[in-house]
Amino acid sequence: TVFRAVNSLMDSGCADSASLKIVPAGSGNDFVHSFEGETGEKPIDVMSFNGRYAINVVNVGFDCEGVRRAANLKKRPMISGKMAYILGVIGELAAKKPIDAKITLTYADGTQEIIEEKILLAAVCNGKCYGGGFNLAPDADLSDGILNVEIIRDVTRAKFISLVSDYKKGTHIDMETGELKEKFRELVYYKKCVAVKIEGVKSVCADGEIFEENTVDVKVIPHAINYVID
Repeated sequence: TVFRAVNSLMDSGCADSASLKIVPAGSGNDFVHSFEGETGEKPIDVMSFNGRYAINVVNVGFDCEGVRRAANLKKRPMISGKMAYILGVIGELAAKKPIDAKITLTYADGTQEIIEEKILLAAVCNGKCYGGGFNLAPDADLSDGILNVEIIRDVTRAKFISLVSDYKKGTHIDMETGELKEKFRELVYYKKCVAVKIEGVKSVCADGEIFEENTVDVKVIPHAINYVID
């Protein structure tokens, strides 16, 4: 629902005169957690990717496939949206199919960094949370013109499981420095940039919607939409 609303607003050309408000009545409600404690209205950034738009997260890898599994699991009785996502991720982790990715990061000063290796997932974040409460980028600011990119390398299942608790709580990030805590640096990349291109994937998930594409090119559009918090 949010994905369609944002894309309709951006495509209409009315984003400078209309405002967006989200009523958290869905299965995850992750985006609204980025504004806890805030009220009023504020201009927020939007991500453009492959001719479309997203406001919370664009992700690839096994958690993207976990969303696909979760969509089917949610159809079953007594499985909530959050539980469906967790079960979907567990199913994908059991299969564990890393991807050979080429990731090009463009920083605010125009410099670029290229990462080429096997990864489990990459998430390009505008908001703080996704996947039913996983606090992936706890220091993300939706109005700073910056994308927070988290890349998990091809670690063992046991290593990944050891990350999950901190990954969910957001305690893998040092909130004073905005950097990864030391014990995660061999396993995870955490980058802050204005654009990122990821090649070698099979599908792309954007705010919960899945697209069959092998490359995703994400850029930030600062202060593109006025968001009503309360």
